Amino acid sequence: METKFPLIPLSEVDDLARSIAVAWCEEYGTMDFDIENKHKLASDIMNYHRHKVAALKEIIHDLEIAAEKLEKAKKALTDIRA
Repeated sequence: METKFPLIPLSEVDDLARSIAVAWCEEYGTMDFDIENKHKLASDIMNYHRHKVAALKEIIHDLEIAAEKLEKAKKALTDIRA
């Protein structure tokens, strides 16, 4: 499934994403990449990063909940054994 990302305004594209997009276009681009295409690529890089970070935060949250449940279960087991 392909994810469609919104175009981030050029003024909000960070320097790292811009640098990556420009470097990629210069090194691997097989067609003329004008500023609009570089902007779109930088925006896609930022959106992909945000998407992945959000997914990782969700996994971390789920792991924290699981760890809390495990600690409660360990305490209950300790109480039963006592």
